[in-house]
Amino acid sequence: MLPRRTSRARGRDVRQLHGLKWSFLSRHPNFARPGLARYADHPNPRLRHAALSDPDGGPDLVLRLAADPAVSTWAVRDPRLPAGELLRRLALPAGALAAAANPALPPAVMHRLLDLAGVAAGPPR
Repeated sequence: MLPRRTSRARGRDVRQLHGLKWSFLSRHPNFARPGLARYADHPNPRLRHAALSDPDGGPDLVLRLAADPAVSTWAVRDPRLPAGELLRRLALPAGALAAAANPALPPAVMHRLLDLAGVAAGPPR
């Protein structure tokens, strides 16, 4: 006879068996993203991170989660982060790496970062 297990343990086993991890689900085209913003204040940091995937979550959501140490790295990389906050984070040692990875960073700022890093300009196209 098999030992009795909790439903939580069974669910974990099923997720592992089927590969249903956040890294898989977050990239799956059928994964429902609208409504995830409701988890922005959840005690579980994985669910707060999932809240950033809500397409209806605006800059206020991203700004609020940027102040959360458990998910700030992902929030600061989100292109919905207000420009002023993005530039402020770029100047902070603790937030500069994530801010530099934000695709909404203005091109002039990107070029300045490359200049500061000593990256030479490539040949003209």
